[in-house]
Amino acid sequence: MPDKRLHGDKWGAVWWYDLLVVQMERAGPAFVKLAQWAASRADLFPELLCDRLGKLHSRVTPHALKHTKKVIERVFQRPFAEVFEEFNEIPIGTGAIAQVYKAILKVDLLPPSYFDPKRTPKSGPGALAPSIIPDAKPSVPTAAVAVKVLHPRVNKLIARDLAIMHIFADVITLVPGMEWVSLPEEVDVFGRMMHEQLDLRIEADNLVTFEHNFLTKKEPITFPRPLRTWSTQDILIEEYQNAVPLEMFLKNGGGPFDSQLAELGLDAFLNMLLLDNFVHSDLHPGNIMVKFTKPSTSALLKTLWTSLILDSAAQIPPTHDNPDSDEAVSRLKSLASTPEVWAEELHSLHEEGYLPELVFIDAGLVTSLNEKNRKDFLDLFRAVAEFDGYRTGQLMIERCRMPELAVDPETFALKMQHIVLNVKRKTFSLGHIKISDILTDVLTAVRQHHVKMEGDFINTVISILLLEGIGRQLNPDLDLFKSALPILRQLGRQMTTQEGMSQLPGGNTGALLKVWVWLEARELASAALTNVGSPVEKEQYVGETESLRAMGAAAPGLVPAVIAAGFVDSDGQESASGEGRPYFVSEYKDLTSLTEKSGQVLGRRLATELHRCESSKGFGFHVPTFCGATRMRNGWSETWEECFGTKIGDLLASLKAEGGYSDLCKKGEEVQKRVIPALLGHLQIEPVLLHGDLWSGNTGTDTKTGEPVIFDPSSFYGHNEADLAIARIFGGIPRSFFTTYHKHFPKTEPVDQYELRGDLYELFHYLNHTVIFGGGYAGSAMRKMNTLLNAV
Repeated sequence: MPDKRLHGDKWGAVWWYDLLVVQMERAGPAFVKLAQWAASRADLFPELLCDRLGKLHSRVTPHALKHTKKVIERVFQRPFAEVFEEFNEIPIGTGAIAQVYKAILKVDLLPPSYFDPKRTPKSGPGALAPSIIPDAKPSVPTAAVAVKVLHPRVNKLIARDLAIMHIFADVITLVPGMEWVSLPEEVDVFGRMMHEQLDLRIEADNLVTFEHNFLTKKEPITFPRPLRTWSTQDILIEEYQNAVPLEMFLKNGGGPFDSQLAELGLDAFLNMLLLDNFVHSDLHPGNIMVKFTKPSTSALLKTLWTSLILDSAAQIPPTHDNPDSDEAVSRLKSLASTPEVWAEELHSLHEEGYLPELVFIDAGLVTSLNEKNRKDFLDLFRAVAEFDGYRTGQLMIERCRMPELAVDPETFALKMQHIVLNVKRKTFSLGHIKISDILTDVLTAVRQHHVKMEGDFINTVISILLLEGIGRQLNPDLDLFKSALPILRQLGRQMTTQEGMSQLPGGNTGALLKVWVWLEARELASAALTNVGSPVEKEQYVGETESLRAMGAAAPGLVPAVIAAGFVDSDGQESASGEGRPYFVSEYKDLTSLTEKSGQVLGRRLATELHRCESSKGFGFHVPTFCGATRMRNGWSETWEECFGTKIGDLLASLKAEGGYSDLCKKGEEVQKRVIPALLGHLQIEPVLLHGDLWSGNTGTDTKTGEPVIFDPSSFYGHNEADLAIARIFGGIPRSFFTTYHKHFPKTEPVDQYELRGDLYELFHYLNHTVIFGGGYAGSAMRKMNTLLNAV
């Protein structure tokens, strides 16, 4: 049976994935690059296949030194021995397209401008606010260089491989259901990407652009400086970076530098994305390096004085000593295999005053979103801030390349709304929201519903997945939203000057400002709502506490255990009277998505434990609970027909009070009169304990034990089948859950009405979402009502 490693894929599919990876590895450099590119397209291919392809590395034999010398002599027009002071003949890296050497170039071949500082932080409207952390010293290149040389005949090999790919793509497109992938177009996109990497002058130009974009920024971010004079189509001479790969910090830990590294990386990316619209498209830990610098005491004092006394317009540029970064780097490299000593060394460097500097290398691929793709991305980014996922889903369908091939656009839009709803329900603390989780869910829905987005749009999303994943590994509290605010505030300051306006990326400035306004509003809402102890808030705390306690007693370990809950007064003392601010402390569980295996276990435990816990008081619950933001008043009913009818009636009453839903409410009353009695009045069932809001966002797999976990309940005692309804709407729960569940808990008689009862229970959630969000949910609720009324 599939296990948690297989992401729900069957063993047969996994076997084919592994065979495909092996054959692509053997096929040649273009196929290796194709595999690595395909690994980033989670919008097109299954998650496990992307994971397998992403681990593929080219087994390329380094080309002969003779070829390298020939290229170098042709470019420099002098004998090889007269080009370098030193040249390491063993490549420091060999890839599918090129290999890289380390060397020291003769000084007479280096122009004086090559040694200019890389950053000149400025004050004024375009500069970020001052920080009490001193500026790192701007990097200055040395004569040490990296020499990248294309493999011989690589252009012909790539052209041959692309021709083969086109043949396969044309054939696969003929398979029914594969039109939406439009593989011939994707091969064309991939071909353009490959040709860009076959001209090393493009990478040199990219590096110059990146350096220019970060020239006046305070962040210690650097890129290798290219020597464009000596760089041609098949050779790139660039500054050699003696630095520690970020992979070592992810493996051994960053100690006191964790937060700085995470925030530096995210700030750099957000600058690329939001301000420059020029994004490094191959950001992974292997292409991010770490150096160190140490500012002088005078720099620290001046920066402190500036931060505490002066305003940003009067900021004084600090002076620096010339710290030896090589010493810090060599100390760390020698300790990479001993994590404990590595950690001690990091603390020593921190105490000595060293500051980290990030280096981004291998910039051959960049993404600059055109106006359409930039607007699409900013709409998605803004939607998370203002919780309008339904409209975003609609826009993504409208703006995709082939909207006519999208499968079930309405459900796709509802999934987008539910993804964003999950963000809103989890917490008002933006720092607890993982953008990468949201975007992963978005890409999964895009693939399932055949919503073909532009490649540049997907590349930007993938970059966020990678960067936030790296950042949160270093700093679990990393907050992408909060990190975006200083960048967007800088945008606002730039708009106050004519010079600043001229530096803004073209198009969509209004959309950027809207994102800024909404994030500022969310930040204010977070601060305001965190400190409120209203009666409704108390009911929410009590409802969730009582739900978790009841479920924990019925199915131990299936939900996070409640450690403590109650109320505190204004002095922070426990309040026995129930007055004051509520608090709630529960067990923490590190979760990932449900797998086929954990889905099976969840189905069994729900059927044999939770849904076997009966109530002697009838249908309902002893305290109010909340399904989303909607209060469920609960209480007790003698029959399920009465209990469920009351829930539907309360939702209709809320819609009536809101106004604008007269037709929906009128039809809902008809459902109350005709459908509920017909489908529920004759059921012979016992009231069992339900989760109440069991969709994929409230489920997970414990990463330590592999066991399923459910959380965020809105419990009550009712018909067991009602607990399966919302999972049917939004998906994300493995099919194994449903099949296993009904092996242990058969469908209620009459079985032939099972699907209609499911439609009725789904109607509750559609109405609830209409109460909360309105919009497209009202249409879905109306269609569900028509189906039920026509069938009864």
